[in-house]
Amino acid sequence: MVDALAEPRLYGQAQGLELENIYENASETYALNYSQMLKYATNRGKRDAVDDLLKRSKSYQEYMEAIL
Repeated sequence: MVDALAEPRLYGQAQGLELENIYENASETYALNYSQMLKYATNRGKRDAVDDLLKRSKSYQEYMEAIL
């Protein structure tokens, strides 16, 4: 998911609204390791963008509330 955001030339079909849908559906369907995903996004220089996409999902908001 981070790579789709970091490499738009490789994942051109998954940009914009489609990428938002991917993030939302994945976070609602699968048990994502958010801390690992954000760490990887930081390494790719995309943490803020990934965090913005994740903030739109209910499961990520619940995760953030639980760790705070």
